[in-house]
Amino acid sequence: MKKLRVCMAVTNPFTHDQRVYREAKTLVDNGYSVTVVALKEFGSTITDEEVLDGIKVLRISKERVANLRGTQLLTEKIGVLPKILLYGNSFTPQLQRALSEQKADIYHAHDLDTLQASYQASRENKAKIVYDSHEIFLEALKEWQAEIRENGDLIKLVGAYLVSVSLSRIEKNLIEKVDKVITINDSIASFLTKKYHLNEKPTVVMNCYELTEVGPNDKLRLKFSLPESTKVIIFQGAFGKVRGLDNTIKAVQKVENAALILMGEGNIKTDLEALVRKLGLEKRVFFHPTVAPKELLNYTSSADLGVIAYRNTSLNNYFCTPNKIFEYMMAGIPMVVSDFPELKKFAALGAGLTFDPESPNSIATTINKVFSGNLVGMKEKARSLAEESYNWEVESKKLLQVYSSLN
Repeated sequence: MKKLRVCMAVTNPFTHDQRVYREAKTLVDNGYSVTVVALKEFGSTITDEEVLDGIKVLRISKERVANLRGTQLLTEKIGVLPKILLYGNSFTPQLQRALSEQKADIYHAHDLDTLQASYQASRENKAKIVYDSHEIFLEALKEWQAEIRENGDLIKLVGAYLVSVSLSRIEKNLIEKVDKVITINDSIASFLTKKYHLNEKPTVVMNCYELTEVGPNDKLRLKFSLPESTKVIIFQGAFGKVRGLDNTIKAVQKVENAALILMGEGNIKTDLEALVRKLGLEKRVFFHPTVAPKELLNYTSSADLGVIAYRNTSLNNYFCTPNKIFEYMMAGIPMVVSDFPELKKFAALGAGLTFDPESPNSIATTINKVFSGNLVGMKEKARSLAEESYNWEVESKKLLQVYSSLN
């Protein structure tokens, strides 16, 4: 029997995107032929083509996608041009052509910024199409616009507004024309259904971690020369203004015998390092670079508690379900999280507690409550939830049901 060909589109270089990898690998393991068309930055040395665990990867330079001489120079001048070029079919002929050339039976658009090119490719090939909404993309753009507005850059702000208008039109026009919509949690599924009056609610496929054997260890304590008695709090992921890391650092001042490890990278790292120095927390707050996905849980499991202090700066943040939720649970550590609709569902199951992310005092009080309570019991509960319900082996079945319905 001929393998069905799936072509996925993503606007990152496909090096750390675990949702895309898990979905592609699941399809490969179940008899589909999968190609991921990804975008890489100007001058990147990442290989253009490779086969990763059975997944064919084709990377296109954003310079080629834009297809305009002088784009890199203009990028340095106004910053926003590449984003405008990457959105809207009229500006992405190479991306769409790369997708169309795959002659796929099913196209899979990862997030709104690939939807139009994927849709056009599906029409050219008389193929099915899945729209995978990883977040409320238009709400995320509002955060980007707010940051630009704060910096007072009028040219970038106008560009950001044009991007938002273009993408809003694309999602409104195409979401009802695709064959299936999937997303990451029930709140976003309900939001999309209500906003676009969808006849069928999007299927929820959560970003759960694979069932993995992992146990407690002292990797982070040894790395930073911490006593065994020190409780280790971890945040893992990108450093961004809306992630409440400044308030998390401030909270550490009121948590005794504990250290905070911030594992990742981001454009506010220098600001966070300055805050640590200002508060005199150099011996209690530490930075660790991003680690490879396959090594991640070995680090996570060496902590005692995970933290997610996202701020309510948009509906996208308010309805978030970060990957780190599932990473924390699979690693067997409880979490303290912002009191948001999706985050508090996991706390209510016994995997953690909630706090007000705008208040360092609230964060500190909640951390202290976990450490003074039944920490061992909460660790066991977090791990059992991951083993029994919140793992990729469970969620992948939902993805396969979606694809089965398209055949």
